[in-house]
Amino acid sequence: MLTFLNAFAADKIVYAANKIAPVDTARVIELIQLSNQLHWTDPSHSLDYADNALKLAQDIGYQKGIALSHNAKGFCFWSFGDNDLAIEAALQALEMGKKENDLSIQTESYYILARGYMDLNERLKSEEFIAKAEQLARQTQSGIQLCNIYNLKGVIKFIAGQQDSALLYYTKAYETGKSNKVDPIQFPRIISNIGECYSSENPTLAFTYFKQALSLAKETQNKIAEASITDIIGHAYLRKDDLRNAEMHLQAALELARKLGLRRVIRHAYAGLVDIRLKQGRGNEAVQYQQQYYAVRDSLLSTGLSSTGFI
Repeated sequence: MLTFLNAFAADKIVYAANKIAPVDTARVIELIQLSNQLHWTDPSHSLDYADNALKLAQDIGYQKGIALSHNAKGFCFWSFGDNDLAIEAALQALEMGKKENDLSIQTESYYILARGYMDLNERLKSEEFIAKAEQLARQTQSGIQLCNIYNLKGVIKFIAGQQDSALLYYTKAYETGKSNKVDPIQFPRIISNIGECYSSENPTLAFTYFKQALSLAKETQNKIAEASITDIIGHAYLRKDDLRNAEMHLQAALELARKLGLRRVIRHAYAGLVDIRLKQGRGNEAVQYQQQYYAVRDSLLSTGLSSTGFI
């Protein structure tokens, strides 16, 4: 009788636990999907979901879930500017993705690696990994992955000073996304990147793209894009010596970036505010912003200092 009661009590405990968080692969996938849904809107909570998915996947030995969780974490780490952590997570995902023979996981891992190494100014590695990502994505014909890959290839070309090639890839990313009915939340960064290709020779056209991108970012609740594009617009106004609009946008970008923990954007906004104060002849305030700039820069984990458009 005692044994029966103990078993009954144990069953009740297991049932209660399962009602809270079912220990199965479906729950892992659900957590990963929640993480992915928040990538652009709330990176901190996105990382929380990815962490929970990883712990659960490890508990039940779900290898694919572990790999997917690592990739989700890698994306979040990159968003925060933690490139070393992003690369580490992507490498772990890649290893498991190869064991599982899952091309989609491998593609995403290579994509995250390309991002991380690009920010670390390791161009050859970045080009190597984005080429591998594209090769696999072509096999799976994943519209969203090809869209992201073409956009990133454009950024790599832009950093290398090849603006014509960059524009071709940005346009290809946009067209690929549209033809595959990719979620509109993906487009603000691409549109903004297209604008940057015109920022030197045709600032008026560039502003048209920037404003379109910002409007779409707000419409789709893409907070990461909103912060970054607002910062880009601030710097565009700064180049025109429109200091009032420049500061308005840079301060807005700074406020949002702080909430989201986007140190890359925070650093770039501070750099613009330093220039504004110098142009205004307010040297003491410029020094204060410069100190804040260096503090954020030093907090980044080995992040490269180049800053070009939104990625």
